[in-house]
Amino acid sequence: MAEYPAPDKQSLAVYVMRCLLKFQALVRKDRNAFQDRNIFYQQAKEEFGPLAEEGIGATHSQLDLLEYIVESMQQRPMYLRALMAALLFQEIGKIDGCAVALPAPDTLPTSAERGALILDQTDLLEQYHVDLQMKDLAILLVRHHGLIGRLLQGEEPVPILERLTASQDEQFLDALVLQAVLNTAAAQEGLLVADLLDGLLNFRAIGHHLIQAKSTWRVWLEESLLEKGKAVMPEFCFAEGSERAQRATGRDSQDSSRDPMPNKVLRHGRQAAAFERLLRMMRITWVDFQDLQMFLMKMPIAFIYYKKKLKSVGLATFEAQLNEAVKIFQLVSRMPPDAQYGLLDGLDHLGGSVRVHDFHILPEFLEIEASVKLLMLSLQMCWRYFGPEAENSLILFGPLSQKIEKVHSALQRDLRHLPFPECRGDQDGPSLSDHGQSSGCVHFEPNLAEQTIRVDYRYTIPIDLMEQSLATIWDREVLQRRFHELVEELRRKLPFDARDFEEALAKAFEAQQKKISDQALAALQEQLGVVGSFSAFHELEQTLERQQVELQFSEEQRFLLKEIFEFHRSRTRDRYLDAIYQKINTFRSGEELTAYWNSLKYDLFSYRAYLGKEYESLIAQFIEQKLAEMERTLG
Repeated sequence: MAEYPAPDKQSLAVYVMRCLLKFQALVRKDRNAFQDRNIFYQQAKEEFGPLAEEGIGATHSQLDLLEYIVESMQQRPMYLRALMAALLFQEIGKIDGCAVALPAPDTLPTSAERGALILDQTDLLEQYHVDLQMKDLAILLVRHHGLIGRLLQGEEPVPILERLTASQDEQFLDALVLQAVLNTAAAQEGLLVADLLDGLLNFRAIGHHLIQAKSTWRVWLEESLLEKGKAVMPEFCFAEGSERAQRATGRDSQDSSRDPMPNKVLRHGRQAAAFERLLRMMRITWVDFQDLQMFLMKMPIAFIYYKKKLKSVGLATFEAQLNEAVKIFQLVSRMPPDAQYGLLDGLDHLGGSVRVHDFHILPEFLEIEASVKLLMLSLQMCWRYFGPEAENSLILFGPLSQKIEKVHSALQRDLRHLPFPECRGDQDGPSLSDHGQSSGCVHFEPNLAEQTIRVDYRYTIPIDLMEQSLATIWDREVLQRRFHELVEELRRKLPFDARDFEEALAKAFEAQQKKISDQALAALQEQLGVVGSFSAFHELEQTLERQQVELQFSEEQRFLLKEIFEFHRSRTRDRYLDAIYQKINTFRSGEELTAYWNSLKYDLFSYRAYLGKEYESLIAQFIEQKLAEMERTLG
């Protein structure tokens, strides 16, 4: 999902339904349905100790405001219906079957833009009796959904919010903020804590102020950064960068056309805000530059914490994030001046203002230094492809994030030996291929028209093709032999421990084994379906017993096999018994019936494993009844 924070693993359908249910709860003012109090109370005890008296979810005043926003939208039903349509279709751009219908889906960098185009070029919304004006509004909500959440994650620069207030429509801004709140609440129960909700609602308050004052986010941002710069202590200022680095990025410190207020105070504020963007992308949510300064000046952590007045974050969590922030600050401070300047310039809201999507997943698997190097390398490639003057370029880490669990060890190993890139747009910067052998390399795929770069990881050995080759083998012995050959090839070609890649191959091997077993199970079921006698059934059962070890059925498959056999055993038994009863009813004399019974009882004895002794008794009783009836008839 595009919203912050990332949701737990749930299908798109479940996520969309949860969004609509959360929206319904606000409309009905059902606060217990909007948030699970028990979950937030348990989280409060984890954060503040067992004596916590209440949860850390949305407060009553915050819920009052959300309900007020919904009530005001009800006065203009068009916005309410457009928001419902947007919630229903906001993730349609992630559905492959829908995106294929687009003229050029690969040229649209984000799923939100793909979703908006799908709604614009199809009649999906018209099926819900949406008029043209409402359709345009719903498409705008889909196109911009996730923007505010990404801003809180540090993935977007603040000036991007001009898109939300350009129409000077306060109700549209309310709809977008409400959509962000609902997306976050639906992503996973317990994510929408009070402090996060404050952040979302704060953007609404600022946006309303700017609309009423007929101002812009850039003007507000410059004022905010100037105040932030005044609080930056001289000993914590970042490097200015050489003239060469400033020329390379196209942001010479003397260029007043690029910097409306070219003074050191504003520049320090910009650098501090850029560093805060880096912290957010590194999953450090609650620490700002001023907190970091106070901590480095040896102020007590408890004082810094209580000064922030956090409602939903405990001291231990805040302290852990503060310590991580110090590590990142020390790392950035140790960088060469040009590298330090380039990194912060790329994340500067008023400078490079590069947009960075789906990076926040990577620090969970990579060390701090490796994560920062990868980001800097991507910024370097961004300027290399689009030029130093490019602003609002987009770096998409989604392709890499999807496979990071598999490749993190190799990527970590490669990044460890890479020097810090200078993030300038020249052609001689370092790359992963310059430093020793590697199992793969980071691949940058630029889209010049959209000024977008997709970051992926490609193997120098064809791991993907190896996995695919296993999926084409349907003989178990051949499959096993091929798997061992591929593992030996990995160990021979890779200059380091290849366990991650071996695990990937092992999963593909096991998946194909299961397919072979499923195929054998389906064939066996088909054979059982045409079995008409116990002798044929017995032969098939013996064949299966011989193949049992070779087929390596899972416990679930063995259970299913047992059920299949039991079903066909019952079916064969019923047919056999029915044939016996029909045969008995054809005899007209006791001699014939007795002769038949004398031959039949030997068969019944041999099939006792399938029939059971009770059926022998039942058949014998039936024959005795028939003989008695014949005697009475003859008598």
